[in-house]
Amino acid sequence: RMNPYWEDKRLRGKKVVLVMPGGQGEKSRNEGIHAFGQFPRICGMQVIETISPQVDRPREATQDKALMQNCFELGEKIAVEK
Repeated sequence: RMNPYWEDKRLRGKKVVLVMPGGQGEKSRNEGIHAFGQFPRICGMQVIETISPQVDRPREATQDKALMQNCFELGEKIAVEK
């Protein structure tokens, strides 16, 4: 839950990538991403990409080298963009 009167102007306009692995199926992951995406929306942040892989075990996503490389590259990209 978030305080509706809270606002941090430093976050406005920042670029973010939402990453949320899940194992309950696509519908469940989509609902989670929708809920997770409310924070950047409220703060005026720009979601440039959403990554939500299907996983069945804890830490499974960290074992996917291509997925991790993609996440790191996106992080580097938004860290240097103005």
